[in-house]
Amino acid sequence: MSINYYNTNAQNFINDTFNLTMSDLMDEFLSFVPDKGIILDLGCGSGRDSVEFQRRGYEVVAVDGSQAMIDHVVKFLGNYAVCSTFADYETDIRFHGIWALASLLHVPEEDMAQVIRKYLGLLVDEGIFLMSFKNRDMNYEKDGRIFTCYTKDKLASLLSEVGSLDVIKYFETVDRREDRQDEKWISVIIKKSARDMTKG
Repeated sequence: MSINYYNTNAQNFINDTFNLTMSDLMDEFLSFVPDKGIILDLGCGSGRDSVEFQRRGYEVVAVDGSQAMIDHVVKFLGNYAVCSTFADYETDIRFHGIWALASLLHVPEEDMAQVIRKYLGLLVDEGIFLMSFKNRDMNYEKDGRIFTCYTKDKLASLLSEVGSLDVIKYFETVDRREDRQDEKWISVIIKKSARDMTKG
């Protein structure tokens, strides 16, 4: 199970990712989020992005399924760091933005549309949702983790199936880690449609 990997390897993962910068994607995402809005960092990992959102004046809730990761993030966010799986997380908060960077890729493909619909329901009308996946044709497993991968066309098909959203922009990037620069990523920013009947 992917969570077990991150609990066991938390410190190495934190060391590898905490100081990376995602400022280009973050700047684009935040251009659609109101100042001092509420952001859900979904699958927050080391908490790097949560800390940066907070530094920029946003309210942040960080969620991750790994207790070891949350034990690190709680140092920065206190009670706003929550240990929960994507399936189990529930809240009355409605977010202006959801940031799911390299996290939903651990959701099984057959569950992906349902998970995205669930989190669209936690957004305010016309709230913003960024998600990213490895840009590959095939899913795979490694070190006990599943990786659900998407090409741009496959991701577009998924989002069409989900419905109640508008696609703002796709991004194709390379991995920021020095030893992973041959790894390509596909990210997308979507907006919850005002006509969404599941709105909170």
